Formats: sequence, structure tokens, C-alpha cells
Amino acid sequence: MTLRMGTSKNGTVHRYYTCSNAARTGKSVCAGRSIRMDTLDELVIEHMSDRLLTSDTPHRNTRRNLRRPRR
Repeated sequence: MTLRMGTSKNGTVHRYYTCSNAARTGKSVCAGRSIRMDTLDELVIEHMSDRLLTSDTPHRNTRRNLRRPRR
């Protein structure tokens, strides 16, 4: 993903994420679409909050599991 910016006719700057390949070589190489940065960021924050801050999250084990090396 690449962060791109564009300016509307009234001068408002819009930021959006787009495919890195499309940004480098043109839109024909990637079928993905650009997504507004504020929209995607809000969706990611909401999803992570739902996953991490729910009442059934085993908080006391979270810190221990983060320190445990992966096998």
C-alpha cells in the first residue's frame, strides 16, 4: 500500500491508500481500488479495539504471551 494525496477543485487535500504496483507502473497492473485514508484508518482502529478491548479478552495472559518467544 502506498499513501497518495489528491486535491479537489476547491483545494481540499484528500489522502488515500492505493496499490503500490499501481502507483509505480499504472492502474492497469492492479485491480484494487484506492481507499480514503481516514475511512480505512477508522475501520482498522474499530476492528482492533473490538478484538483487544472486549470483556472476554484474557488481559492477564496478554502480557505474558507477548513476551513468550514463538516456536
